[in-house]
Amino acid sequence: MKLLFKLTLILIFIALITSSGVFYITWKSSSDALMANSEEMLKELVYQTMTKIDHRILFERQCDLKVIASDPIISSRDSTPQQITERLIEYRDICKTYISLSFFDQNQIRIADTAGLGIGKKNYNYQYVNDVLQGKMSAGSDVELSINLKVPVIFFASPVKDKNNRTFGVVVTRVPVHKLYEIMQEISFAPHVSNNIKIDLTNSDGLLIYSNYNHKGILKEKPSDWEEVKRSLSESKSGVIKAHTHKGGKENIGAFSVSRGYLDFEGNGWVLVLQMPTSMIYGPIRGLAYKWFFIILPGVILAIIFSIFFAYKLSKPLSNLKNVVTSFGEGNMDLRVHVESSNEIGVLGNSFNLMADNLKKMTKDLQIAEERLRLATEGANLGVWHYNLITGELIFSDRCKSIFGIPSNETVSYERFLESLHPDDREEANKAVLYAIKNHTKYEAEYRSVWADNSIHWISARGLAYYDSTRNAERMEGVVIDIDNLKKTEEELRRAFLYSRDLIESSLDPLFTISQDGKIMDVNNETEVVTGFSRNQLVGNYFSDYFTEPEKARDVYKKVLGEGFVRDYPLTIKHINGKTVDVMYNATVYRNEKGEFQGILAVARDISDIKKTEEELLNKCLELKEQADELHKTQDQMVRAERLAAIGQLASSVAHELRNPLGVMKNVIYYLKMMEIVKDNKEISDNLDMISSEIEHSNQIISDLLGFAKIKSSILINQNINLMILGVLKKMVKPPNVKIITKLDKNLPKISVDQLQLDQIFNNLSSNAIQAMDRGGTLTIETLMEDNCIKIIFADTGSGITKENMDKIFEPLFSTKACGTGLGLSIVKLLVEKHNGKIEVESETGKGARFIITLPTKIL
Repeated sequence: MKLLFKLTLILIFIALITSSGVFYITWKSSSDALMANSEEMLKELVYQTMTKIDHRILFERQCDLKVIASDPIISSRDSTPQQITERLIEYRDICKTYISLSFFDQNQIRIADTAGLGIGKKNYNYQYVNDVLQGKMSAGSDVELSINLKVPVIFFASPVKDKNNRTFGVVVTRVPVHKLYEIMQEISFAPHVSNNIKIDLTNSDGLLIYSNYNHKGILKEKPSDWEEVKRSLSESKSGVIKAHTHKGGKENIGAFSVSRGYLDFEGNGWVLVLQMPTSMIYGPIRGLAYKWFFIILPGVILAIIFSIFFAYKLSKPLSNLKNVVTSFGEGNMDLRVHVESSNEIGVLGNSFNLMADNLKKMTKDLQIAEERLRLATEGANLGVWHYNLITGELIFSDRCKSIFGIPSNETVSYERFLESLHPDDREEANKAVLYAIKNHTKYEAEYRSVWADNSIHWISARGLAYYDSTRNAERMEGVVIDIDNLKKTEEELRRAFLYSRDLIESSLDPLFTISQDGKIMDVNNETEVVTGFSRNQLVGNYFSDYFTEPEKARDVYKKVLGEGFVRDYPLTIKHINGKTVDVMYNATVYRNEKGEFQGILAVARDISDIKKTEEELLNKCLELKEQADELHKTQDQMVRAERLAAIGQLASSVAHELRNPLGVMKNVIYYLKMMEIVKDNKEISDNLDMISSEIEHSNQIISDLLGFAKIKSSILINQNINLMILGVLKKMVKPPNVKIITKLDKNLPKISVDQLQLDQIFNNLSSNAIQAMDRGGTLTIETLMEDNCIKIIFADTGSGITKENMDKIFEPLFSTKACGTGLGLSIVKLLVEKHNGKIEVESETGKGARFIITLPTKIL
């Protein structure tokens, strides 16, 4: 095997072993460090997120609950359910967090609820009940699917104590689980990581409360790593789940943290678990491996080349070759090596001869190239310089001297070069030269030259150092060029840019420039504030992605391109945290001095305050309308009350004046009937009977008037409404062509009512219905429970009530019957209202009428 081949193999082997060792050590240390950092990052992230949940969900709701439980109305034994309900609604509207608030008595019976659900029902099987029975607050101990609301909720409960510090009730608030999602969305990773991160939040038993990937398992399942987390919780409240693989899944690492509480809140045992694939962590390591490979590869290639060259050099031991080379080096370019063998020496000799021929040719080419270079530098206005680092000699071309303002006949030294520079630039220029020499890099510098007339000129210098075989610097060569005009142009551009930036930043509204393909080219600071993204993040992205309706934003952009501008187009900007801002979008096309399209300038004027003011004005108008309606209602009630009072006074006066004469007439008729002459005359007897009947009818009218004028106070007794209706119907005489049907709810509760007054109501409505069906028909009487009230419906199939009479039927003295007093329905309405109820009527001419009485189950 040839010496060159052996040396080459040995050096290549050494280079490969060294490169592999460096690569492995770098990979291993980087991998271990990144894994450790990732574990610490996950551990810190899960700890901070759990702290937010303790503070913003559990601790704040516990504070709210303390305030609600100590409220004067809620903590008073004298407060009514209505008062407690109203106060709970106020707290719900203030907090904007709870979907409902409830109040339970000591027997766990729901007394009040903001949603009006489950009133009167008993509460069972909730953890917070046990907490409250022990006299302590329950903050998120229960997370259940609400039976009434059909959504997962977090329960908070507190005992309610009276002024003697005795527990007599419980306040329970419910927070929807989706409030947790807002906090979970604050956990941010890079977009390619966020799609692979797994987030689980459990209660103290490991049951899922929140999961970003297992929505069906919420309140039903436990996380797949729960057993490992449970074992770790016995040692620490937070920690790391080492790399592991689930069946059929990817390898993951994770971290967990248990609720630690906040201030006086001790925590409730919730556990937050985060997991991410280890492939996400090793991704940067793989990228680093590729980079290292491409960094080491050129070194390996250079090592191979060096090995070949080194081995090649060792195969030249002959002195005659040395002499030829020496003579050749002294300038005898016509001397050649005499080749006598075909081995390595012969090959080397032939190569040398070929090299000599080529070098001679290259020398001629170099001379031509130098002449061309001279012409090129003169044409490009470049100055050429040579610096001998051994002797210290510095040579400037004539053009180079003129650029530095040095007379052409003056000899230039390195010190003279530095003296020609501005005092502030000398040290940096010298450092640039020394740095390039020491680090084997290109020499590049810009500095100012001060001429004899004190004028200042900018110069750009470029150069390169050359080294001997021992890597000692021998010389530097380079060029300089006058960049004074370029610097002035740069300064003008810089000022123009600063002026443009000042104009952009002076806008108080979000402002941005957009390219023809819809991408952001520049933004002002207000745009960063409104979107939550930095300028670097925004520039280069499509502007429409930062609006709630991207398609709508793209349409208006196309409109600007087509029409040249757009005015006051409504859009909504979305912030990175989910907040939105309503804006009026204004945009126009801007062009350069040649009329060529440069971009679109857009301004989004924030109209959030304007919309808020409009909403406030609208709410105020609605409030004023409600107040006006209430005022009209009050005025109508006052007019009606005055009218009723006047009718009452008139009724009392008329009844007194008429009843005495009618009594005398009744007595006279009685005595006339006793006379023999009357008994024997049937005609006279019939006339007297007719007069007596009319007197009874007149007495009935007077009784109605007195009954309307002097309705007695109600005497309330627990009664069964169904039995009262049946009792009235039993006493009533109905025509044979009228049929009465009853549909009575057997589960109606007893309520406190005045039996005589309700009998009068039922009797009047039944009598009116029968009288309305003079040709026969059906009266249907129905009772039912609805919205915690009892409804009683009297429906007939008579002629009905005309539209013009619907608003008058309850007015006193209004009647459509030939012999009616017009007081029956007025008395019914008064008696119903005395029981805190209401009466409504529905009718259609020719199809009968429905009178609907609504009575509360508890009449105050």
